Amino acid sequence: MHLKSYSLLLFLLLSCCTKIHGQHCYVGHNDTTGFNSSNTISSNTLMGVKFELNTAGILKSINLWGNPTGAQVQMVVYNDLDGIPNTLMATSAIDTVTHGIVSLPVVQTLLHPGTYWVMAAYSTTGNHTFRKASNTPVYYSPFAPGASPPSNGQSFQATTGNDYAYFLEVDCSMSDAINDTTAIEYNLVLPDFDLTDICFPEVGEAEEEVVIYNNRGIRIKTTSISAANNTINIDDLPHGTYLVTVNRVLRRMITK
Repeated sequence: MHLKSYSLLLFLLLSCCTKIHGQHCYVGHNDTTGFNSSNTISSNTLMGVKFELNTAGILKSINLWGNPTGAQVQMVVYNDLDGIPNTLMATSAIDTVTHGIVSLPVVQTLLHPGTYWVMAAYSTTGNHTFRKASNTPVYYSPFAPGASPPSNGQSFQATTGNDYAYFLEVDCSMSDAINDTTAIEYNLVLPDFDLTDICFPEVGEAEEEVVIYNNRGIRIKTTSISAANNTINIDDLPHGTYLVTVNRVLRRMITK
């Protein structure tokens, strides 16, 4: 049977993957113990705090505990350099602040262990989220939801006094595979229970290493491909979902 592959947005691919097999790690304040709902945040100001990610994973969503103000909100994630927001890693969709957890989808992103800044901007001034008094550093910058967020946060301003009820949802079920990965460039292969081969028409003349991981992130097959031999036989793999890397770049998710 011919291989059917569809290039999709990364967030669609990984949503499919983690619905089947997901071990979710929550980074930040995924409960409101010690927080209160009295907190006024200015409009069009990107503001947030930092959290530690201890396990490699794929960012699934950026989240906040909301009060029902009805404002528009957009959230972003930066990595850290010397205790300051640095490179923009992810930008969420825009949604409305309602009561409880407001979960904002992202183009899902590979995150290695480290420090990450989780920040939010609201369209109106209001009591949008939960806070608690803290000496935690807070960084902020002008930004309106829907605009292009700054690509680097090293010029952001600093303050202290509050911690915010923000958190990341990370799929950490494939941490072993991710720790051996440098980037993600996915194609989704639709379920095909007769699938016996994977073709990589995009590879060049030079030989490239291919590693296949199972849905727990365990390396189960290693081989190589090139333009002269760009097909891998997977007839020996049992039915299941797999991630396939080429030269440490995630290229495929297959279900057979």
